[in-house]
Amino acid sequence: MASLAEIEAALAKADSLGNIDDARALAAHIRTMRQAMMPPPQAPNPTDDMSGGQLALAGAGKFFADRGKGITGMLRDNRAEVDESRKYDAPLTRTLPGLLGNIGAGVATAAPIAAIPGANSYLGAGLTGAAFGATDPVGTGDSRLKNMGFGAAGGVAGQAGANMLGRMIRPVQAELSPELSALAKKAAAEGIDLNAAQLTGSKPLKTIDSVMDVLPFTADKQAAIKDAQRQAYNRAILKNIGESADRATPDVLNNARTRMGSEFERLAANNTVGLGNDFLTSLSKIDSTINPFSNPAIKSTVDKGLDLAAKGTLSGSEYQAIRSTLTKQSSDAFKSGNSELGQALKTVRNSLDDAAGASISAADKDAWNLVRKQWGNLKSIETAAAPVSADAVAGNISPAKLAQAIMQNNKQGMIYGTGDQAMPDLARIGQAFIKEQIPNSGTAQRTFYQNLLTKPLDAASQLISGAGGLVAKPVQSAINSPAGKAYLAQQPLTAQQKMIAELLRQGTVGGSATALPAYQQQ
Repeated sequence: MASLAEIEAALAKADSLGNIDDARALAAHIRTMRQAMMPPPQAPNPTDDMSGGQLALAGAGKFFADRGKGITGMLRDNRAEVDESRKYDAPLTRTLPGLLGNIGAGVATAAPIAAIPGANSYLGAGLTGAAFGATDPVGTGDSRLKNMGFGAAGGVAGQAGANMLGRMIRPVQAELSPELSALAKKAAAEGIDLNAAQLTGSKPLKTIDSVMDVLPFTADKQAAIKDAQRQAYNRAILKNIGESADRATPDVLNNARTRMGSEFERLAANNTVGLGNDFLTSLSKIDSTINPFSNPAIKSTVDKGLDLAAKGTLSGSEYQAIRSTLTKQSSDAFKSGNSELGQALKTVRNSLDDAAGASISAADKDAWNLVRKQWGNLKSIETAAAPVSADAVAGNISPAKLAQAIMQNNKQGMIYGTGDQAMPDLARIGQAFIKEQIPNSGTAQRTFYQNLLTKPLDAASQLISGAGGLVAKPVQSAINSPAGKAYLAQQPLTAQQKMIAELLRQGTVGGSATALPAYQQQ
């Protein structure tokens, strides 16, 4: 068959020879060939005049229409209808608003399923995706089983994406109970800066923190960080005896003791102590507990108290002397194991203090209450700061010993939360956060330093590989930086973060698993 160019050349030759009939026939043939080569006219695109919102709504409507076709296809063969629908819907499914509207409808449909127990697991997401795939329309060449498989895979992929997003948003699972979380807030209010491991209670972070305590490149900085925290803890405790100091050293405690003693003497000298009915009632309660096996000194204590009550009043100096004697005798009795006598002497001493407090003038009342509270706190701190360890000699207050001392001196406040909770809360903070949480046997660091002395090449290899702390150094800096700590110690996911994760999961299950197969077939 002659080509169009050859026919056009023949037409030109016929014209030049004056062969009119041949020229007309060739021209008609050329027109026919050109018309055959022209593309067929395109049907108008129904989406051209639609706004983005209209396209999205149409895409959402297509989702629900497709569900109807898919369910109908389970009852009868409607492949021809599906093929025809896809042909007419093609312009819509090629637009981004239409695609998003279709997926959004899938998300909205899948949303209630998230409330079903187990729906947010991989199995639940896979089953949900398979169920949505089963309702996909089945056209020519399609397979419902294939759609279900694609839907199940999409559901699992979406769940994996949601889990990954959740882990990125909250990389460490907070393990603190509500009570410990409240205690952490109190620590912050006291100026005690807790690290990410302490704020979350995360065992992996606690372990990392403990390991960095002993690695060559991180140990010094760890020691400095923890020493600063201990100083803040000491400072918060010492504030309760009127001292502004970072360590409970002998001179700090002695200064507090001397100041309080002078204040007691000043207040007592200005006031006379009246011993009224409350003092007598206290003595009566002690007397009622005496039995044939009680220490005779308890009866003697009650009798001496009655002698004081008979006088009616005590001068300030008399009160001070008697109070000092009762305090010492009570302490000696407890130390010797005679707790019954110790408690009786302590009760008389406290009743005497109550009588003194009731007798103090209005002008001295606040000062009296403050110094009495500080004195009680000092008694607990004395026990907790006793220099019986290197840590205590450095002026650090032992959280464990503080808790024990407060249990002895203020059992009601420590156990039942009655009265002023400043010192009990600090004891709880120390037990929960300050004291060492992960014991360290020292084996790893001894091995490293032994290799450093006897096998330097092995030690160098450890350093290069990170076992000696070279790699841990940037990790330490990141964890302890304000941004790193804020990131690791995030609270549970916010509503917005949960929504993002849920959209990812449901979007894959309810949208991609059902919409994308149809789009791919366009």
